[in-house]
Amino acid sequence: MNRGEIISNVALYSYGAYLIYDMHGTGTHHWKVVVGLFIFASALNTCLKYAVHRLIRGHYITCRPLQECYHINHPQDIGMPSGHAQTMFTLLGFFQPTQSWHYVLGLIVMIGRVDGLRHTWLQVVVGAIIGYLSGRLLHNLFKNLRHKSQ
Repeated sequence: MNRGEIISNVALYSYGAYLIYDMHGTGTHHWKVVVGLFIFASALNTCLKYAVHRLIRGHYITCRPLQECYHINHPQDIGMPSGHAQTMFTLLGFFQPTQSWHYVLGLIVMIGRVDGLRHTWLQVVVGAIIGYLSGRLLHNLFKNLRHKSQ
């Protein structure tokens, strides 16, 4: 694991731990939402990688940096979209923090993935967009479900 990978992993998982800690004091079960969002984002990313593997296998946008596109045998070898960026921005889209440091941490995750040669900029930007949109969608779903149950 190189410097970029370490930075992005520490930023992502520290943010998840912060959200769990921050919500723990409210006396609610919101920590389950954070864990559920991590699982959702991971599952969605795996599904997207399988779809990309089927549709555009061998295309240069799917390859990780420094990897030959013709030797990809497993969808997890595909870099499109970035799972770390997608997970981070799913959390940001769902919780909609108002302080800018939350989004700076999201950028640190993206930069770490590119700096660590695990993804290209296109792959992290696509992951961030998918993550943010899915986080917003889930937020609206939860909001509507909560509103209907009251």
